Amino acid sequence: MLAVRTRGRRDGDAVSGERARTLADRFAPAIYFDTDERWFPTDPRQFESDRDGETVVDGFDALNGYVEAGGHTDPPQPRVFYRVLEYDASPLAVVQYWVYSAFDQFTTNFHWHDWELLQVFLDTDSGDPQLYVASSHSRSVPNNEHLDPTGERRPRVLSELGSHSSGLSVNDDADSFQRLAVGDGLADITNSLLEGVENVASIPLAYGLPRDEGFRLPFAVPELDGDPIYDHDRLPSVTAEDLVPAELTVRSFEDLRSPPTDLPRTVDR
Repeated sequence: MLAVRTRGRRDGDAVSGERARTLADRFAPAIYFDTDERWFPTDPRQFESDRDGETVVDGFDALNGYVEAGGHTDPPQPRVFYRVLEYDASPLAVVQYWVYSAFDQFTTNFHWHDWELLQVFLDTDSGDPQLYVASSHSRSVPNNEHLDPTGERRPRVLSELGSHSSGLSVNDDADSFQRLAVGDGLADITNSLLEGVENVASIPLAYGLPRDEGFRLPFAVPELDGDPIYDHDRLPSVTAEDLVPAELTVRSFEDLRSPPTDLPRTVDR
């Protein structure tokens, strides 16, 4: 892990040095990836270039450079960044874990660069975690939250294939997502139901892991100017094999006349 340098004051005072590293190590999450994942956490600085005197990370350079440096078969420079903040007149502190991927291939679209965030809020007096918050990629529902986590178990993050949307996992089945408590088991989220939502079935498909909840959603092949992204002249190292596998994708949603029935509901991690 690598500490994130902060400039000036934000919502709290930045904690640095050995104390920050100790907290970051203590709560560092276990991240579970799909067996078909193509873009693992890496360091974006290896793809930097100069543009008119400004240091930038160009999307084409990041994707092509990631593949050239090893891609999913030998992921280059694995890295998780962390940042620790304390709040004035409060024992509350937050440990943030930032994860960068060079590319994001979602079900219906794609984008260059992808930052994901897990936050662990803790009471510095007792040392106990108070809240886990993970990025869920949904505008209709809150981020994945688990209030008052128990025990010393580290937070776990289930990263959705392609999009890296983060589902929390605190239940006894380490690589599964459980929206609701079943029997004596824990629910992985404690989000309150949204106002106006009368039953669970009405909650928008979200929380980052729709395939874990029984939905068959194909991935679209990313296109630029109507052609597959791997045919672009600025991506000479990228091939179809560097994207989500063909058996999980469709070439075009426009040509899909009916929902596919042969896609897996979940994909092994």
